[in-house]
Amino acid sequence: MRQILKKQWFLLSLAALIAVGLTIGASHAPAQIKQFTKFIHPRVVTSIVLFLMAFSLDSRHLKASFREPKPVLWGTAVNYGLIPLLAWGLMPLQRSPDFKIGLMIAASVPCTLAAASVWTRKARGNDAVSLLSTVVTNGACFLVTPFWLKVTTGNVTELKADEMILQLVVSVLIPTVVGQALRQIPAAGALATRHKTPIGVVAQCWILAMVLSAALDRRSTEQPVAPSAMRVPI
Repeated sequence: MRQILKKQWFLLSLAALIAVGLTIGASHAPAQIKQFTKFIHPRVVTSIVLFLMAFSLDSRHLKASFREPKPVLWGTAVNYGLIPLLAWGLMPLQRSPDFKIGLMIAASVPCTLAAASVWTRKARGNDAVSLLSTVVTNGACFLVTPFWLKVTTGNVTELKADEMILQLVVSVLIPTVVGQALRQIPAAGALATRHKTPIGVVAQCWILAMVLSAALDRRSTEQPVAPSAMRVPI
């Protein structure tokens, strides 16, 4: 049992916090829930997690990904090519127009931010590839996502490119660069290498905090809405 908890604590915690968050969110007033969720800002959490993952990432792996970019390019092609095409083929199976649009939005957005490197590291994969894939797909989303939505649904979606680029720089690029730059200091680099696992655990705990906040806020602010009036923001 101890070995199971040691290996699967993150998944078990994830399931437990979602259940707890939905239960508490449904039984407490929105004002009470806001007292907790106001401290968990998604962009701040994203910046913290990416900084921790970049700081604990061996710079040699990052340089190797630049020298051999095929995995990053393949990940980007799957994210922005294969998945939207598959979703496009499944659109006729959706009976509601809202579900068709929602399917394409889900399929044409960039890969997740903070969680990508965390999950990759837990799977003992190349987290340098996941980090670069995150930067590339999010950097191109204001061009690629509207393109796929226009082609598949006929809807013209205008994204504010300047705001999105600023958010990307602040939430993704700066934390990543600062984390890697700090690692170049010999003492800091040795610390990051020696405590790579604990740093990863701290990053995972921030992810869990964001998941709990989302579960709490979802149930506390949920209002019945007719399907035809639903629109998923990008």
